[in-house]
Amino acid sequence: VSQISLILDFAQDFCRGPSNPVSYPPMKRLFYTIIGIAAVVAMMLIVVLSSSGELRIVRGTPKAPLNVGNYYDDVVEHRTKRMMVQPKDIIATGRTAPDVPPLVEPTFVSVDEALAQNFLHTDLDGLQLFDGEKYRFYPLEILAWHELVFDRIGDMPIVVSYAPLSDSFYAFETRDHDFGYSGYVFNNTSLILDRVSNTLYSPLLNKGVYGKESGRTMKVYPSSVIPWEIFAQSHPDGMVLSSETGFAFPYEVSPYGGYLVSKALIFPNAHASNGARLAKNGLFGISHDGGAKAFDFVTIVKESGGVKNDAFGGKAFVVWVDKYGALHANERGDERFVRAEEEALIDEDGNRWTFDPLFHTLTFGEDVRAFVPSVRLFWFVWAATFPETEIYGVVRGQGLVDGTFVAQEASSDDGVRIEVDEDALKAGQATIEIEASIEE
Repeated sequence: VSQISLILDFAQDFCRGPSNPVSYPPMKRLFYTIIGIAAVVAMMLIVVLSSSGELRIVRGTPKAPLNVGNYYDDVVEHRTKRMMVQPKDIIATGRTAPDVPPLVEPTFVSVDEALAQNFLHTDLDGLQLFDGEKYRFYPLEILAWHELVFDRIGDMPIVVSYAPLSDSFYAFETRDHDFGYSGYVFNNTSLILDRVSNTLYSPLLNKGVYGKESGRTMKVYPSSVIPWEIFAQSHPDGMVLSSETGFAFPYEVSPYGGYLVSKALIFPNAHASNGARLAKNGLFGISHDGGAKAFDFVTIVKESGGVKNDAFGGKAFVVWVDKYGALHANERGDERFVRAEEEALIDEDGNRWTFDPLFHTLTFGEDVRAFVPSVRLFWFVWAATFPETEIYGVVRGQGLVDGTFVAQEASSDDGVRIEVDEDALKAGQATIEIEASIEE
């Protein structure tokens, strides 16, 4: 109200024209009046838009140095907006919350009941977490249609998130947020909207990247990724997100057709990927302020016996696979671990470090090794986001690599950018183009 009053006062003075308007002919006074009215309309529009709750992506590029991934290490301001990625790299998918409705009251069934619902594929992954009593499983088949599932573990509200274009799973605490579906992606990974602050959060970067809370980190909730078949065998008393969601989606099929196994890449990334691996090879990535590294699950099992003692960027870690087939990462001191046992890791001195399935910590006496977040996703997304990443796995043309590697340009056979029909995209029918690009 105060802003509008100031605008009206300004307009009134402006419409009077010069301090002595009597000396000007009527046509000139009319000119000043028209200009004044136009100024009022323009300023009121600015006020309305700036106070609107609708998220708007501004145009242009901030004049600030970019990192090697073509985004910002620090928060920058551009046209009154705070951001950590370039506006041009925040891409609207054309889908809205009604197209991809989050689940806000999820229900769970037993493993046997989930099998009876007949929508789960044995080799597809899901996110699993421990609720203090049992393991819960959030299958890809449901997450692909909803992307966000709001749940509660004890008194802790959380959101389980899935980004279908990067095939990545996440879980975050939501106590200080009001998250919702945004319809935007950065580096082919869905951005989550905090509706209170009007901030877009990147699960991949684990922070706000556009809006008032840019730079604020999200609190990761400990979880892991595991195939449905292994979950069902390992946790027969576990609970599974039910397909009876209240929505009539055909969960036995993907809304993205054969995208996961095709060469189709839908949107451009902020930085080009590289050809060290096939574009849609899945790896586990860990990043911190000192660097980033990708780990190949099969290599950890075959070459390191399921336990990889590692260090990069000045920090030491252990990346390991538990007896159920889930991958974990923890901080590490001077100790070196040699094998995994049931809910424990054994170090080279024979000490047994107990694994807490709720907090994902390792404990021996008074020593505690904290949980380290990792993400399973496509190589083309990880390599574009962290171009200087290290790797533990087989690199094309270089064999097994543990550390830095010589990046090579990605071949056109690795992933093919497809042109999506804009009208179909706005109508939420991008799957038509994706399905048409599946390899024979």
